Amino acid sequence: MLAIDRLGVNSLYWRKEGDRILFASRAGAIRSAQEAPRGCQSGCAGAVHAIQRRPAPMAIYHGIEKLRPGFYLIYEAGQIAQTRYWDPPVS
Repeated sequence: MLAIDRLGVNSLYWRKEGDRILFASRAGAIRSAQEAPRGCQSGCAGAVHAIQRRPAPMAIYHGIEKLRPGFYLIYEAGQIAQTRYWDPPVS
């Protein structure tokens, strides 16, 4: 199980690779450990330039995802399920 804070103040990146999950607070740490090709995602640079951040679930590297704020991820029996555990209150 992986989880991130409700507002996404911290980052949690992950990648499913074969029968394992790689995760870290920096996408570059996963990139250095991954076995697959290491390209950048198309379209991500524009988002980074426009808002000065990479919006979740987008990560700059191909094959790496960012866990969305208020979500948790469960990896079990080779399957990944992401579930929202928190919604911002509506005023």
